[in-house]
Amino acid sequence: QSSKSAVMDPLRHLWIGANDGIIMLNTNKFDTIGNHRSNIIFKSLEINNEPIDSTLKSGLDLWRAVPVEKFKLRYFENDPTFGFDILNYRNPGKDRFRYLLEGYDHGWSPWSERTRAVYTNLSPGNYTFNVESYNLQTLEKGVPLKIDFKIQHLINHKTVSGTYLTFSFCI
Repeated sequence: QSSKSAVMDPLRHLWIGANDGIIMLNTNKFDTIGNHRSNIIFKSLEINNEPIDSTLKSGLDLWRAVPVEKFKLRYFENDPTFGFDILNYRNPGKDRFRYLLEGYDHGWSPWSERTRAVYTNLSPGNYTFNVESYNLQTLEKGVPLKIDFKIQHLINHKTVSGTYLTFSFCI
């Protein structure tokens, strides 16, 4: 036969009656278990609706799953889709995200459950993709995600255009 009695003392010790004795749990310790900010992780990257190749994946920081260095995309690889998430085992499904692409967006996206950001027709240049999160239940913020990348210009674009213009004036 099991006893169903338990009591919490003023020091937050939970005393539970058991068949062969008594169990004491120090609930103060529960507050410190896993009391660290979770990392927002870089889950996926699609370029022009195609998953990235393994060369970018090989340059990832394995602890944060983010590129170690700024990665470069060719001028026609200008439609990136970023996938991200946070590993939250205590309150799954309660996280909200917002993102900002420096060099393109004028402000942060609204907070939402979305874990994907889609961009199309980006111009050549340098960009930084940022993600922030918070948990609805604990209001705890995750460690922000930051990814630097560059979309390169078409090689010799200015030279080709300049030659064409010079040629057209010589005719």
